[in-house]
Amino acid sequence: TVMGLLVALTLQLGTRVAILWDVGLCTEAWLEGVIRDVSVTAGHLIVYDADGAAKWHNLGEDASYEHLKILPSTSPLSLN
Repeated sequence: TVMGLLVALTLQLGTRVAILWDVGLCTEAWLEGVIRDVSVTAGHLIVYDADGAAKWHNLGEDASYEHLKILPSTSPLSLN
């Protein structure tokens, strides 16, 4: 959709995002990572926090299907 494309175009390098993944057997999980590269043809390169894996995504499409969350750029400080 146009809204999904506009969201994707405003995302910059270093933006923290969560992508909804279909893990299988009707299970979904939000995986968090950081945008590390942007390409007109390939989309956005996300490096995932959990394992350091990198994958190209069409974030405009992900946003239009509600498979994208934009996260705060920093984690809250621990009070411990």
